[in-house]
Amino acid sequence: MRFEGDAHFLREAIDREVVAQVFDSGKLGLDPSTIESPGFRRRKYGASAVQILLKSSFPGSAGVRGPYPHDRARFFETGFIWESSEYPPSMDVLNHLAGVPGFIMAVGGDYFDVFWQSAAPIDYYETFNRPHQHLPTG
Repeated sequence: MRFEGDAHFLREAIDREVVAQVFDSGKLGLDPSTIESPGFRRRKYGASAVQILLKSSFPGSAGVRGPYPHDRARFFETGFIWESSEYPPSMDVLNHLAGVPGFIMAVGGDYFDVFWQSAAPIDYYETFNRPHQHLPTG
């Protein structure tokens, strides 16, 4: 199983320090290996890369990737989306998020369940050989 979650914060609360706090290594249930932002190229994750993010003009988005393609997190203007092989997330992860200033809410669930609950085009179902006769038409 893969976890996908969204966390939302007050717009005015999102700044470089909040992003660095949320991306703190090991606190999202993934082990970041790289950090990236439109303000600078992808770098090996570590204290020096986080310091560069903190010193740059925050571009409104930033992300970290873990060692596996599905372990990643990306920040946007009012929140972030993260995927992790840790399912469900530990209480440490949830407590970490809830302790960030400006935190409003977080939701999450199984990645594939989330995908299929919002899959609208019949093409998706046909491509993956999934039944779709039960879906409403029109």
